[in-house]
Amino acid sequence: MEKEINKRLDKLDSFAINTNALAKNAREEFYKDTVVLRLRGLAHQVTLFEIQSLNQATIAQILTEVQATNACMDGMETHMDEMSNIISQRKLGNVLAGLRWARPWLQRVLYDIPYKIFRGIRNVPLGFYYHAIWS
Repeated sequence: MEKEINKRLDKLDSFAINTNALAKNAREEFYKDTVVLRLRGLAHQVTLFEIQSLNQATIAQILTEVQATNACMDGMETHMDEMSNIISQRKLGNVLAGLRWARPWLQRVLYDIPYKIFRGIRNVPLGFYYHAIWS
């Protein structure tokens, strides 16, 4: 970057010398130092403007990359949520399938418990027995 600035300043020096020579030919007085200082100031302003433009372009590129990354992360989050829901549904399906398989056993247990409890007790109404099974 400094090499480019120095090259530009050298060109500006030669431009100032040429301008001075032209001014003498036109019988105007230009002081070389004044012209060079002014041109150096302009060169620095141009350089600063270019650097600011570069910085703005870099910031814009960074913001674009950040937005793309955010979009990608949102997509991944959505995918992970979908996978979590699928896994939860499969687990629930497996539990329900297990309950379907266990239903006869569970019904038998629910039938046997009141039967074993009440079989030793005489004169238990039949309705009470069935109510105890299904409540």
